[in-house]
Amino acid sequence: MADSNNFIVLTFVGFDTASTVYKEIEQMEKDGLVEVEDAIILERAEGEDGLVAPPTSASFGDGGAVVPAGVADENRIRVVQTHAPKGKYTRRGAGIGLLAGILIGGPIAGIAIGAGLGRITASLRDFGISDKSIEAIKQRLQPNSSALLVLGKANDRDALLAKLRAYDPTLISSTLSSEKEKELREQLAGQ
Repeated sequence: MADSNNFIVLTFVGFDTASTVYKEIEQMEKDGLVEVEDAIILERAEGEDGLVAPPTSASFGDGGAVVPAGVADENRIRVVQTHAPKGKYTRRGAGIGLLAGILIGGPIAGIAIGAGLGRITASLRDFGISDKSIEAIKQRLQPNSSALLVLGKANDRDALLAKLRAYDPTLISSTLSSEKEKELREQLAGQ
């Protein structure tokens, strides 16, 4: 990850390893070491049927939500959306709601309506990692493994690499240039 947002896909051995790594990245974001625009966790359990336990509510900071894999998906991979939509779409919806609330029932109602409309507007917008990217990684995910798809940037690249190396990730793809991606692969391998 560099000065601008980049998209990277890392896989890990272990059903919950990507979740653990994301919690580390979440702390790094709070410390200002990284900026995450969007992140998705994919988890595939070990077992002959490849089934994952029914999703429960996620405990990821920004109101992350578990999105159950499609019923027709033979691997039944758990998909966790870690970042709730935010930014201009939420603000735009809040502004519209405030105006509507003032016209209908005063500023307090406007704030409540605005918050709801902002959240709905933002959630309807596919703002980060595409569904196509998620589906491509789901097809490659092996039993007892997990993947972390991250859209963002590192303000402290060395600190991020040190955290990632501890979990022995495999870089699957990125939006980095081919030479930067090669360099990242080497750094993740500790070379």
